[in-house]
Order: sequence, then C-alpha cells, then structure tokens
Amino acid sequence: MKIPTIAHRGLLLPALSILVLPALASADGDLRISNGIEAVECGFGPSVVQISGCTGTLVHPQLMLCAAHCGTNHSTIAFKGIGGQLHVQTERCEINPGYDDTETTDWAYCVLKQPVEGIPTTPIAVGCEVLQLAVNGAPVTQCGFGITNDSGTGGGVKRFGHSQIEVANIGKIQVNDTNGVVACPGDSGGPLLAQLSDGSWRTIGITST
Repeated sequence: MKIPTIAHRGLLLPALSILVLPALASADGDLRISNGIEAVECGFGPSVVQISGCTGTLVHPQLMLCAAHCGTNHSTIAFKGIGGQLHVQTERCEINPGYDDTETTDWAYCVLKQPVEGIPTTPIAVGCEVLQLAVNGAPVTQCGFGITNDSGTGGGVKRFGHSQIEVANIGKIQVNDTNGVVACPGDSGGPLLAQLSDGSWRTIGITST
C-alpha cells in the first residue's frame, strides 16, 4: 500500500487522518478531553504538548503537529510533567496550504528552532502500521490539555482517555464516546494515539471537531 504524503517547504509528511470526535464544539471550535485521567509525572504521552489554546504532538525532535484551526501563533511550546516545565521556541508554524475549514484539511505543523532532547516522540504511523491500527473497532487513546466540564474549568492539565475507532476512512477517523471520553475545548490539534503489538505508540490522527 502506498501511503499518501504531503510535501510542504521541504517536509514530507504522511497524510494523517483527521480525528472526528463525538462532542459539541465550543464557540471557538475547540475541543477537550472529558472524563479523562490526569497524566502523572513523566506519564502518558510525553510528546503531547500545550500550545496557545490548543494541543500538539511532537512527532520528531524538531517537528510538532497540530490543527490548522488553531492558527499559527505558537511562538513557544510547553512540555509539562517531565520534572518541571520546559519551554521551546518555534522557528515557524504553517497550516495546510489547502485548508478550507473542513475536517480532512485541518492540519498544521511547527518546526522548532532546535531539536528537543530527552523527550520521546510519537511518530506518525506509516505503511503497514496504518493498516494495523486505523481500523474499525480498534482501541485508541486521546490526549490533550483541554477543559473537563461545561463550566470551562480543568484546562491546562494533560489528560488522556481510552476509546475505540467507530469509523476509519481515508482522511478521517470517527471515534466513539467509550466511557464518556470525548474531546472538548483546548484539545484541538491533540493526537489520536494507537499502540503497536510491540508496545510502541504511533500518532494516527489529529483532533479537529
């Protein structure tokens, strides 16, 4: 199977699926992890990072993925829960040049000024990994820094929750609300994570709407 790629300013990225979650969008279109579990020190998803009003994923020591609707005003990326807090500056952030406010085009990336050391990344699934992980009924994990309730509190803390893929199509994955785990404001741009049989994790989607 040939995996479609996106070439943009010297970067070659696999064409990620956009994660579609069963949650109502807020006024600004962001999402959250409701009924999630707080990540402990050095805990779940060290590569999941906080950016202004959204969440991103470090898929390479010098590359972070996020959502196009989160914009490009991400001059600093915050790594939390790793023995303190680390702030890393970005060199540039760009949205999909074909972004048209639809789910399947809602991706963006930031290139960091320097590689991040000492923090594991969660690479993008490619090739046979996609066929194994992005299938109907497969277990997945959502992670983000969003709020946790309708009153808008609880944001700024990394939380994760386990769910299942309801429908996996090219360019779009829909996730069900297993155990009441859904995305909410602040989780936009965060990853949909899946685990390979060897225990390693892959990024298979970006939270959009």
